[in-house]
Amino acid sequence: MKIGIDIDGVLTDLNKFQAEQGKKYFKNELQFFNECAFDFRDMFHCTKEEKDEFWKKNKLNYYLKAECDKYASKVTQMLKQQGHTIYLFTNRKETNNKGMISDIYKRLLKFWLANNQIEYDEIIYCDPEKSAEDKYYACKEKEIDIMIEDQKLSAYLESNICKVIIINRPYNIGVKLPSITRLNSFETIKNGLEKLNRKKVKQHEVKHK
Repeated sequence: MKIGIDIDGVLTDLNKFQAEQGKKYFKNELQFFNECAFDFRDMFHCTKEEKDEFWKKNKLNYYLKAECDKYASKVTQMLKQQGHTIYLFTNRKETNNKGMISDIYKRLLKFWLANNQIEYDEIIYCDPEKSAEDKYYACKEKEIDIMIEDQKLSAYLESNICKVIIINRPYNIGVKLPSITRLNSFETIKNGLEKLNRKKVKQHEVKHK
C-alpha cells in the first residue's frame, strides 16, 4: 500500500504543545483558553502579532524537540518491513519556500525525523495557505491508499479518494464518515491499518472475480 502520514498533529501533538507553551507565554495575562481550537489565535483569542511573537520564540523548540508519538517509530518501521511506501506531509511555511532558509528548515525536519527513528520514502511539502487542497491533490497524484490525518477539512477531502485514519484530537471531534476511521494514537494504528488492508484485498478479489 501507499500510506500518507501528516506530521504536525499526527506524529506530534501540536495541540498539546500550543496549549502548554501558550499558557507559559501569556502567564498571568491569560484571559481566554479553548483547548478544542487548532489555531493558536483561536486557542487563546489573541492577535496575529501575539501569535507571530509566540512562534518566533517557540519555533525552534518545537521543530527540534517536539514530542513524537512513542509508537510512531515502531509503526513506520513495521510498514516499511512489510513493503509499504510511506509519504510524509507537512505544511510548515518555512519548508514550502525556496532558498537557503527553506533548505535549513527542511534539514531540521529531517533531523527530527531521524532522531525519532521515523521511516519514510518521501516528504511532501504543502502550501500552508491551502494545505488541505495541496494534500488532496498530492494524495491523488501519489495514489495514496490510506492517509493518517488530524485536520477536519483535509480528512473530508481525502476521504473522497482514499481511506482516512483520523487521529483523535480535541479540534476534530465530530468528523464521521464511513471512509474515515477514528483512532486514538499510533498504538492503535497497527490493527487499524491491518483491518483496512484486509478490507481492500477483499474488495479487490471481489472486483477481480
